[in-house]
Amino acid sequence: MKRLRLILAVLVVRLACAGGEQFVTPGPITSLGHLHSLSSLSVQPPSRPFDVRHWQTRQGSKVIFVHATDVPMLDLRLIFNAGSARDGDKPGLASTTSLMLFEGSRDKSADQIARDFESLGAQYSSSSARDMAVVDLRTLSDPRYLDAALAEFIDVISQPAFRAADYARVHDQQLVGLKQQEQSPAVQASLSFYAHLYPGHPYASPAQGTVASLNALRPADLQAFFKHEYTAANAVIAMVGDISEDKARAISEQLSARLPQGPAAPPLPVVAALPKATRVHIDFPSEQTHILLGSVGVSRQDAQYEALRLGNNILGGGGFSSLLTREIRVKRGLSYSVDSYFLPMQVQGPFMISMQTRNDQTQAALDVTRALLKQFLEQGPSASELQETKDHVIGGYPLSLASNYSILGGLGVIAFYGLPYDYLESYPQRVARISADDIRRAFEQHIDPQRLLTVTVGHDTRPTQP
Repeated sequence: MKRLRLILAVLVVRLACAGGEQFVTPGPITSLGHLHSLSSLSVQPPSRPFDVRHWQTRQGSKVIFVHATDVPMLDLRLIFNAGSARDGDKPGLASTTSLMLFEGSRDKSADQIARDFESLGAQYSSSSARDMAVVDLRTLSDPRYLDAALAEFIDVISQPAFRAADYARVHDQQLVGLKQQEQSPAVQASLSFYAHLYPGHPYASPAQGTVASLNALRPADLQAFFKHEYTAANAVIAMVGDISEDKARAISEQLSARLPQGPAAPPLPVVAALPKATRVHIDFPSEQTHILLGSVGVSRQDAQYEALRLGNNILGGGGFSSLLTREIRVKRGLSYSVDSYFLPMQVQGPFMISMQTRNDQTQAALDVTRALLKQFLEQGPSASELQETKDHVIGGYPLSLASNYSILGGLGVIAFYGLPYDYLESYPQRVARISADDIRRAFEQHIDPQRLLTVTVGHDTRPTQP
C-alpha cells in the first residue's frame, strides 16, 4: 500500500506538470533552480567556485563533474534523450518505461531493490518529460557505501526486467492517474494547449499517454524502447560530490559500459509557428475558467533565451512585482494568480500565460492580458524595472546553487543542451549585460501577438474572441 501511494503521488505530480520540462527548468529566470529575492548592486559570480570537468566515455556518454567536499555525498544523474518526444505512435511509452525502471531487475523485485538501497542509506528515482528521461542516485561517498550503492544502481538500471506482473500493477496505477487527469481542468488545458500548438510534432503527444494507448502497450514495447533509447551514446552522466576526478571517470566508464549500446537519438523536427490566432474552448463544470494563452517560444540553445527569461520576469514571472500580477490581480481582481513563462526545450518550447478567473470574467481577463502583452512587446521594460530585476536575479543566484543537488541540475542542463561549460560561473555577468533593447528585440522576434493560441477550460457559454 505504501508503494501504491508513492507511485500515485508521482503520477499526480507528473500529470499536474504535463505541460513541459518543469523539473529541469523550474525557475522564472534560469533552469538552474528557483531564484530568491536578494538585493545586490555588485555583479559577482557565485560564492562557490565551479571547476567543471567534462569528458566522453568510450561508449559515447557525455560526462560532466564537479568535485564538492561540503558534504560526504555523491549525487549522480543520468539523462537520456528519451522523453515523450520519442514515443512515436505509442503515447505514454517513454513515461511508462521510466516508471518501470525500478520495478524489478533481472534478479530482484522492486521491494528487494528498495530494501537494498535503504540499507545503504542511498536514494534513487526516475522521471521523464518531453525532452528527456532522468534517473538519479544519491549516496554516501564513503567507499564502504558508495561502491555497493553504485553496483546496485548500475545493476538495476542496466537490466530492468519489465516483467508482466510488475507491468500490470503499474498499468493499473497509470489508469487511475489518467482518471484523475480527466477531473483536472488545469491538466485538460495543458494537454489541449500542446496538442494545438504542436500539430503533427512529437511535442504534441500526451506525455502520460491515453487510456487507449496505454492499453495497447506491452512489456515488449518497453523493453524495445529501453534498448533503443537508453543507450550509452544517448546519455549524459552528471556527478557532483566528494569523490576524486579519477573516481568519477571510473564510475562513468563502468556505468556507460553496462548500458545498451547504440546511436544517439536524431534531432527533433523544427517547430512551425501557428499561421493565425487560434481559440480552443473545453466546456468543464467548474466555477472558474482555466486560461492558457501563448505561442511557440524558444529552444534552450537560442542566443536570446536569457533576454527572454529576464524580460519575462518583468512581464509575468516575477510574482507580485510583475506587470501581469499588478494589472490583472491587484488592480482589477480578475485572477488570484497569473504567471507567464518560457519552457525552453531541444526545439522551440512554449511561451505561456496561465491564470484562472471567474467564468463570467473570462473575456475581460483575456482582453486585458492581450493588451498588456502587446504593450510590453512594443515598449519593453523601463530602466528601473530592468535594473531592479537584474539586482534581484544576480543577488539571489548564489542561493539557487547552494546545494549539490541544485548544482547537479545545472550540470545536467549544460551537458544535455550543449551549453558552455562555464555557464554556472558566467551567468551573472551575462545577465548584467542584457539591455532593454535586447529584451524588446528578443520578444519581437519570438512572440507574435497576432498568432497566439488561447485555450480555455470552464463553463462560459458567452462568445470569446480569438
